[in-house]
Amino acid sequence: MIKKQAINTLYHSVYNIHYHLVLVIKYRRRCITPEVAAYLESQYRRLLET
Repeated sequence: MIKKQAINTLYHSVYNIHYHLVLVIKYRRRCITPEVAAYLESQYRRLLET
């Protein structure tokens, strides 16, 4: 089954936007702990709902 993509339209344009987030840290160590990951996920979900 082919998944139907949401296409947004305006008067003179059609668009479909995808975001790719890249986080760059200064040192090679774990900076995203489970607590930070849960917080980020809740914030992303809140932003996507609006």
